[in-house]
This record gives sequence, C-alpha cells and structure tokens, in this order.
Amino acid sequence: AVQAHNFEHLKGALGWPAMPGAGLPDINGMTSLKVDITGAIPDKWVGEELRALFEKFGEIGDVFIPRERYSDKSRPFGFVRFVKDEDAQEAVKEMNGYKFEGSTLSVSKANRSREEARAETGRDDKGGGGSGRG
Repeated sequence: AVQAHNFEHLKGALGWPAMPGAGLPDINGMTSLKVDITGAIPDKWVGEELRALFEKFGEIGDVFIPRERYSDKSRPFGFVRFVKDEDAQEAVKEMNGYKFEGSTLSVSKANRSREEARAETGRDDKGGGGSGRG
C-alpha cells in the first residue's frame, strides 16, 4: 500500500509556501513588498541575501528577484512577501533607505498583483524567469 505523506511541516523550513503542482508559489493572503535598489546592483543581490535582510521582521512566504528576459542578469528590484501584514509594515519602516553593499534600498508595499504586472507586460508564462531561490 502507498502511504500518503504530509509535507506541510517543511514549508517554513524550506522558506516558501507549498506549491500546488508545478509553477509559481501560492502568495495569496501575503503582503508583498517591492524592494528597489538605487545604484549598482551588488554581487549579493540574490534571493537568499534579500531573505536574510528581511526575515528578522517576521515569517517570509516568498522572495523573488526577476531576471532580464534573455539573460541571467538580475533586475534592480525584487519582492519580499510576508505572511503577516504587520510584519511587512514594520519592514517598510525599518528598511526603506537601508544601505546595502553601497546601494540604497527603497522599500514600499507593492501596488500591483503578479497578475496585473503580467497582464501589463503581455507575459502569461506560468513560471519562467529567475526566482532568486537557487
């Protein structure tokens, strides 16, 4: 007999929410912050570093740094998604204007959903681009 396994307990340990099927993580109910970088993009501008900067404010459900469409070059912004809205608000207060590797972070609540951004750019792929997670 095949035994079903429940991997829900691993979500926090892995640093991202359960992903039903393949593709994008489920960010429903999370508060998304947009993190823009002013100045040169630092070598440490990767998902793991961004997570490390923000995790002191609360549980993070997802971190995403987009990449240029036809290269592996990171774009000068990313998204940090918090499970709790109050944690996200605290992160905005503390991290907006933070100096990171010689550049400055501008942190604000994201004003568009993933779907709105995708519709505006005409992209409807279900998972392309770099995630900054690996």
